[in-house]
Amino acid sequence: MIGLEDKIESFDERRVRIKARIERQRALIEQALIMTDRERLLLPTATLYLRRNKPGLVVENEADIPSDYFVMPKVEPRLDKKALKAALDDGKTVEGAHLDNGSVSLTVKRK
Repeated sequence: MIGLEDKIESFDERRVRIKARIERQRALIEQALIMTDRERLLLPTATLYLRRNKPGLVVENEADIPSDYFVMPKVEPRLDKKALKAALDDGKTVEGAHLDNGSVSLTVKRK
């Protein structure tokens, strides 16, 4: 039983290292595509696409946000993030929230 637990632990450590290596490689490819101003890269076995994500909502302090952006369920008010994001997209300034700059995502399509 002790040997099996050691084997499971070593496989878990290996899995974490492999995932970290994959994320580093993806980040390097994204950086290379951004630096060279390329949206896609054709390879013999795959096509790599750089997709730009829309700006996301960042709530700095929920208490500063006006009550217009809260929905009132039976229990307690909760923030209506969809309405808040729509207002920020329209150019309104809402204290306590803003939009981030967006991000990029690497998509790999294998042939």
